Amino acid sequence: MLVVARYVDGRVVKGQTTDFHPELESFHIQGSSEVPPERVPVDGLKAVFFVRSLGGNPERQDHREFPSDVGVRRKLWLEFRDGEKMAAWPVSASLGRRGFYVLPTDRESNLEKAYVFRKAVKAVLEGKEAEYASASDVRKRRADTLTRIVGVG
Repeated sequence: MLVVARYVDGRVVKGQTTDFHPELESFHIQGSSEVPPERVPVDGLKAVFFVRSLGGNPERQDHREFPSDVGVRRKLWLEFRDGEKMAAWPVSASLGRRGFYVLPTDRESNLEKAYVFRKAVKAVLEGKEAEYASASDVRKRRADTLTRIVGVG
């Protein structure tokens, strides 16, 4: 599995893992075949992102909205302590004490799923509150983009 482990302090470790489990105190990431796997302690992690590609597309911004063509699903709006925001679908009914798995709402995202550590999350909104936060965020991002393009503001 390709992963990007992001720490709350901004550090990032990328590579492959075969032993991540949310209840363990550490796991290993193999960055390249030339170096031994790096032990990654989970203490201080923001999230472990399971991705399609390690390179991704740095120019692309994931959509942070809930698609209207998706049937009844539980909606989550996550606000991380570092300011990142994410619209997501929870993988299970309970949001665990240490953390929880989520799926991105953006079908074109490089992200397949993520394990989010609760300590890194400032707010979790669900249902209608999540929809409202997402819609407000989308409107603000569009206004900011328009301001940059037109130069008014």
